[in-house]
Amino acid sequence: MKNEFYTKILNWVLPIFVVFIILTGELIEGLFILFAYLVYRFINERDKFYSYLGKGKYLKGNLKKAIKYYEKAYRTHRAEAKVRISYAYALMLDKQFQQAREVLAESSNAPDADTVVMSTAICEAVLQWKEDGNLVGAMQMLRHMDETFRTSSYYGVMGKMMIAAGDIAKAREFSEESYRYNDKNTPILENLIRIYCDAKEYERALKVGNILARKKPGTVNALYYIGLSNEKTGNTKKAVQYYNKALKCEETILSVIKHEEINIDVN
Repeated sequence: MKNEFYTKILNWVLPIFVVFIILTGELIEGLFILFAYLVYRFINERDKFYSYLGKGKYLKGNLKKAIKYYEKAYRTHRAEAKVRISYAYALMLDKQFQQAREVLAESSNAPDADTVVMSTAICEAVLQWKEDGNLVGAMQMLRHMDETFRTSSYYGVMGKMMIAAGDIAKAREFSEESYRYNDKNTPILENLIRIYCDAKEYERALKVGNILARKKPGTVNALYYIGLSNEKTGNTKKAVQYYNKALKCEETILSVIKHEEINIDVN
């Protein structure tokens, strides 16, 4: 705790000191100290730097690069709980189930493990679904979680599970409820546009797709269904653009649309 206190003090005082030196005319000395300070901050907080890069790659659909950066953050042994869980989740999406389990097991003993209870449960449920093939058990696991822990991530993953379970009426009702809970969450929007497209309600799907497009999603599913809703409502040029974007994203275990299924020749 003392080390963290001194670090916070240093992070506040040193920049002020550097500015003071520069303002008093010692430009070279000030810049040298500033450079040394930036190197120190990178070394001391490199976990945050790597996790930021990992999240950026993940959001753009570059899963393998995201995993590399998350791993770097994880290997510093300073990463916060949410970063460790993000790393485990990315590993799962890439079918690296055993390694994901190891990260989860190690993270469960961390001091801040109680800050990611729902996220950890989601990871364990997805493993049960995709590695063990037990979709029903995975859904029951999440349903039994205390409602106070439920987040947008819960609604997104549960929606995907309900669609996969095949009861589309319940999945639709749940996904529309999820949308009311958070109408800006990418996985929730992705579930909803998929349901509307599968029901051939393309005008309604397009409305969701326009919202989803502004989020700049990085999954094959989201980009494909945005493209499909545009194609079916007459905007083939925009459809092709989104189909091409979908082809640039890496497939994951949650990709219901495969690259070979995407037809960009819609004219």
